[in-house]
Amino acid sequence: MLCENMKKTFLMVIFQVVLTWMPNVAAHASEAPAAPLAASSDNLPAANPKPDTGGFFVDGSKTMELAWKPGKHAVKQYVYFGNTAAEVLASRNPIAASLAGDVTSIPFPVTRPVVGMTYFWRVATVNSDKIPPTAGDVWSVRIIPRKLRIYLLGGQSNANGCTACDGLPDELLGPQKNVIIFARGGIKLKEYGWDWLRDGLGAKLNDTGKGTFGPELTFGMEMSKARPGEVMGIIKCAWDATNLGWSWRSPGAGDKVGSLYTKFIATMREGIAALDPAFEPAFAGMLWMQGESDSDNRKMADDYAKNLTAFIKDIRAETQQPDLPFVLGQISEARVWGPPRHGEIIRAAQQEVAGTVPHTAMFPTADLKRGDRWHYDTAGMVVLGKRFATAMLKLENK
Repeated sequence: MLCENMKKTFLMVIFQVVLTWMPNVAAHASEAPAAPLAASSDNLPAANPKPDTGGFFVDGSKTMELAWKPGKHAVKQYVYFGNTAAEVLASRNPIAASLAGDVTSIPFPVTRPVVGMTYFWRVATVNSDKIPPTAGDVWSVRIIPRKLRIYLLGGQSNANGCTACDGLPDELLGPQKNVIIFARGGIKLKEYGWDWLRDGLGAKLNDTGKGTFGPELTFGMEMSKARPGEVMGIIKCAWDATNLGWSWRSPGAGDKVGSLYTKFIATMREGIAALDPAFEPAFAGMLWMQGESDSDNRKMADDYAKNLTAFIKDIRAETQQPDLPFVLGQISEARVWGPPRHGEIIRAAQQEVAGTVPHTAMFPTADLKRGDRWHYDTAGMVVLGKRFATAMLKLENK
């Protein structure tokens, strides 16, 4: 009997030790690695962090919380938080302990986070069904300033993006986590953002299965390189085969305002309204890739300089930026824009506007390769976006 009592006491002590030890096991998955369920991918650690790793909170935001999807077999969860990934991996002191297995978020644990600081966190789990604990991946979140530069992108198909993503270098695949974009208009996805800039935000035309892209992709990349660590925004709204003389006609050009101009301004306002209220957005510039369709009509071609000058003035009025930098890509010298069309008149008009309207720049595209008669190929579109960035930075630095 005495032996039996001693045995029970010993087992109770062991049980209490295990209960105390389990969170620390979760903190050190290398000591007790999780065992996946046989023939199943269900036994995963906590996943889908929000913000996603590398993401951000805006300084002063009212909606700061760390959120995640619990592992399927989680019984208890432990949240670890710190200033470095190594600290978070080694920590035995969770900021939130013994959370129920179905808990999906906690408030951001820093009352006054430091702008420019990156914080790290992970969610460890104790699992059911004799499944060993899991340490969880280490995620990160940045605190960024409230001021946000916003660039506008409009025009027709070479602005919308009818260039296949095939052959893009690895650095242009996936999210660019210093650029957010709000895209509408003629993109295949119909609506996107605010979210990370990435490949695949172009039109349906020429999509071979990997998506298409426009100048936003390399414009964003190059601007990020020029301002490392700064987050910027792009509002993109373009439609294929559209003209300035009618569809994009702005109020200052006289006659009826074009439906696409109206939609573009509405998209611009919608994008600003959809931002985290903590942001202090400021329009920083506009990219314009358009003019091919106006070459179809002699009057539209003859009026292009006048119409584009009015368009720039009206965009600056709408953004309340009288000196808003405006960069336009000159249409190509492709045969399709030649006689009986009036591409040469359009190109001359674009050059005239760039030379007479202050804070406006233009660059040529005649040397860029095309994938079809109208649209730039992958290499050409990559260069197009870079030229937009180069011209924009020059205007900003004047």
